[in-house]
Amino acid sequence: MKFQHLLSLGAAMLSLGLTAQSTEQVGWWWNYCSPPNELGCDHGIGAGRAQMLIENSSLSPQKVIVAVLDGGTDINHEDLKDVIWINSDEIADNGIDDDGNGYVDDIHGWSLLSGPGGVIGHDNFELVRIERQLMARKNAGEKLSKADKTLLKEVRKARKKRYKVARRNQLQFSGFTRAAVDIKSHCGEDFNYECVGQVKDAGSGLSYKLMCYMVQNNLELGSSSYQVTQRLLAPFDQINHSIDFHLNIEFDPMESIQGPLGDNQVVGNFSEHGTHVAGLIGAIQNNGLGIKGVANNVEIMVLRVVPNGDERDEQVAEAIRYAVDNGASIINMSFGKSHSQNPDIVDEATRYAEAHDVLMVHAAGNESLNLDRDICFPNAMDEMNARRYSHWIEVGASTSSGNPARFSNYGQYVDVFAPGQAIYSTMPGNHYLDNDGTSMAAPVVSGVAAVLRGLFPELTAAQIRDIIMNSAVVIETEVSIPGKRKKKAPFSELTASGIVNLEHAIRLAKTYVPEGSPESEVIDSDVTDEEVDIEETEEVVED
Repeated sequence: MKFQHLLSLGAAMLSLGLTAQSTEQVGWWWNYCSPPNELGCDHGIGAGRAQMLIENSSLSPQKVIVAVLDGGTDINHEDLKDVIWINSDEIADNGIDDDGNGYVDDIHGWSLLSGPGGVIGHDNFELVRIERQLMARKNAGEKLSKADKTLLKEVRKARKKRYKVARRNQLQFSGFTRAAVDIKSHCGEDFNYECVGQVKDAGSGLSYKLMCYMVQNNLELGSSSYQVTQRLLAPFDQINHSIDFHLNIEFDPMESIQGPLGDNQVVGNFSEHGTHVAGLIGAIQNNGLGIKGVANNVEIMVLRVVPNGDERDEQVAEAIRYAVDNGASIINMSFGKSHSQNPDIVDEATRYAEAHDVLMVHAAGNESLNLDRDICFPNAMDEMNARRYSHWIEVGASTSSGNPARFSNYGQYVDVFAPGQAIYSTMPGNHYLDNDGTSMAAPVVSGVAAVLRGLFPELTAAQIRDIIMNSAVVIETEVSIPGKRKKKAPFSELTASGIVNLEHAIRLAKTYVPEGSPESEVIDSDVTDEEVDIEETEEVVED
């Protein structure tokens, strides 16, 4: 789930490589009305209109801490550095746990992927870890239960199937991969048209030269070398990573760990995903740089728990508890997996967050699955008490045309959809880029929730969830069901509500507070389409 489907790569590579995407094409559709339509906001979230509502009131949102559980976040990014959470009770780099919370020098959050015992960078998929663990027990002479035998057969079959697909992709796109490697090794990170031309002339093979041509074409059309690397070259690294690490049962990163994990290195080597997520929630709105995050009242707490592979349940659970204990009101979780070794540990932490009124927002996943039938982890179900969590929002991805994204998971289990395709946000090193995925949709909802929790601090996490769902834009139009191009259904049947809308949510939240309170007076007047600054919403800052 952390990374969008690698492949449909053949057709996708051609369309992407031959028509470079510009930031103008991406723009601000996911956030603002540009222009408004009969549904109210061109399938974005109505942030421009919502801002007008807030500005016309006497209120401003209180600060809200949003914990981003991810692979790390660039805390020095120009568009994020002023909204990164600072633990004011801790003295930086003195080697002392000043606030007594059990974490030394945790100024901006905590990493559970690094520490005195080593570093976890690449990791397996969970199903591989399960297979390895079951095989170790079997090889040690333990007689596996019937359930364990069934599980072993299931995960082994799944691993082999996914390995076969990855290996086929590796072979099919070997020319592309060789070209990607040669471009980076010969030209460095900041490459140009001429250097790529030299690589093209020296290499052989149709696909090799096609890759070089696509890179040159993107550069000629105005993309930066960073954009080209992320859009065209990086996917081929992921093909090799799947073979070498994710699906490799002989690879176990824990073998190199010689002691405890945990330190304050919250950036890490795989911070692209987490930086993109953080920007959607709270990138600074009025600094003249980059993008505008959904919320202007957040502090981003960074919790590094997602390696290049599947996250581990124990680390996710600890990160949830850290977020709760250190003041987070919202936890964003743009990750997930098909199997879980220790779901009970995560469930305990989730109940802990619920007991402390912390809202949890989770990305539904990118496998085009009906989650009413298929299970992903972590999930919104409290198995111990046979109920659904009251403080959990499951988020699918929608497009600028008001459809479910073709990759998005769906079903009544999915509480709400939010923009998740061609979503422009922050990337490490003061870069910006568009990405796809429910991983992008979830932080949009986290940003909406942060505005609501800031404006209406007396509302509970469960009430915020209800407001977001009950104010969503319901679309009855028939759409293609993700993963089933020839099958259609009303969009309203693919989710429990609709597409999130911040303006509608603020109006509805007003009705939840007691009459006569200051919050009940917020937003009395309608905002007309003419009042929204359309030119501002189409502002673009080049990478």
